[in-house]
Amino acid sequence: MLCSAQFNNEITMQIIKILPTFLWFALLCAALFLFREEIRALLGKLRGVEVGDVKLSFDIEKSIEAAVRLAEKDKKWPDVVVPEKDKEQAAKRAGREKKSMEDACFLWVDDRPENNNNERKMFQELGAFVDFAKNTEDALELLKNGKYDCIISDMDRDGDPEAGTKMLSELKKKCCNLRVIIYLGNYDADKGIPPGAFGITDRPDELLHLTLDVMGRRR
Repeated sequence: MLCSAQFNNEITMQIIKILPTFLWFALLCAALFLFREEIRALLGKLRGVEVGDVKLSFDIEKSIEAAVRLAEKDKKWPDVVVPEKDKEQAAKRAGREKKSMEDACFLWVDDRPENNNNERKMFQELGAFVDFAKNTEDALELLKNGKYDCIISDMDRDGDPEAGTKMLSELKKKCCNLRVIIYLGNYDADKGIPPGAFGITDRPDELLHLTLDVMGRRR
């Protein structure tokens, strides 16, 4: 009987030792059950942000690559090269600053708008809108509604190699304070940025950086 009583005491002591752990486990299970919907919603949101950001970066890089491949086939864009690290940096920055691009509206002036479909897709991935005008006259007409955040323009249009520069002069005359980014193929860095332009480039990743710079200043 003594051995039995001692055995029972040992069992009781072991139960007392593990009881707090069991109670905490039971409490945790109860909390998980009671707040299961809230926890599921939170995890889903966090997962969605992570997956969404990864997908956005991937789509942006794809658009940049597609734009470069198209440029390589165009005689006006003979030397455009975008290193992998630069594509990644542009995509990551776009992911960080995508809020500034949501509902942005760009006016793109180019007599060959089909050549910019990949860049337009890049902006659409960020929630921005792009309208095209094929010449300065159409652009000035569209600008009357005042809905645009930025202008992107080529330089050589309809056989006039200075069409973009002339448009900058027209915008100045009309007191248009929108920033203008020149996006062209035969880019000569030695000439610098045309007077009145915010920036100039022949690379889609740099175009993305420039538009992010513009939107960061506007919002």
